[in-house]
Formats: sequence, C-alpha cells, structure tokens
Amino acid sequence: LPSKSISPSESNLVGLPWSLETPYPTQDATQAVQVAIAEFIMVVSGEAADKVRTESRKTVRAEDILWALRELGMEVYHPPLAAFLSALRAADS
Repeated sequence: LPSKSISPSESNLVGLPWSLETPYPTQDATQAVQVAIAEFIMVVSGEAADKVRTESRKTVRAEDILWALRELGMEVYHPPLAAFLSALRAADS
C-alpha cells in the first residue's frame, strides 16, 4: 500500500506519525503483541487463582481479577474496570 502523508491539522491523535509508511503491523509485531497479551493474561489470572486457592474456593470471579490487578501494581486500571463491571451487571438486571 502507498504511504499517506497526514498534515498536523488532520491528525487528531497525539504522536501520530505524519507519514505512515506501513499502515498495518508486520507479522512479527502482531506475534509479539499476542505473546505479550498471553503472558499478561497468565500472570493476572494466576495471581487471581492463587487468591481463590488460599480462600478454598473453586471459582475465579471478576472481583478476583480486579484484586489481582491491584496486587500486581496496576491500580490505575481498577476504577474504570470496576465501573464497567458495575454497568455490565446493571444492564444484565
């Protein structure tokens, strides 16, 4: 695909490069992101599963995932995810 030049007035994203030479991520980049996401999920779910095991439960709940995120130092994600979970539960009822 040909590159497209974007002027500063057309760019509404901070840090968007003005010249996009490769509009799609390479296969290596896609694979690297997939590996990183898989690792992230394993770490968070493993932390939540450890909590569940210590509490002699068998089911990991959404609250356990939120707890694991806080425990792993990702407190910044807790408020928006807790709000989303509340909205989702409200919509279900």
